[in-house]
Amino acid sequence: MPTAAKLAAAILFAALAFAVAEIYKTTITERTVWGYLSEVSAFMGLVWGWRVTGRLAGGGYWAAMGYGVRTMFTVFFWVIMVFAIYVMVVQSTRMRFSDPLEALLGAGSLMLDYARSILSAEVLVPAFVGGILIGLVCEFVSRRWP
Repeated sequence: MPTAAKLAAAILFAALAFAVAEIYKTTITERTVWGYLSEVSAFMGLVWGWRVTGRLAGGGYWAAMGYGVRTMFTVFFWVIMVFAIYVMVVQSTRMRFSDPLEALLGAGSLMLDYARSILSAEVLVPAFVGGILIGLVCEFVSRRWP
């Protein structure tokens, strides 16, 4: 059931995920090809903002801050997983892996590498402060327009 809180969460988390992806791009080397990092991040923010924070809005302001942080963790996880699987598929078509299990382990290794590269204050602080603020906004919206 669509609600104002779900719509607000989806739009705000899409914007936040796009902005965090753009910030992340500035922390990595110039030779990196980004492709659709910002767009995929925004899509994941849209989907998980709607499904997590939007669905859970209405539980109080303290809980809303936790929902915002939870949503950012969810967005980070899914963006990392999508790009790790994409790179794994590209590498497997180049015959880098000898069997499917090695390819899955390679994707897991890529996920860990991507997660380590995100662990910087330039990326995490805006993401989680933004998540907390968006959670509070969504709680306000859910109380104002149920």
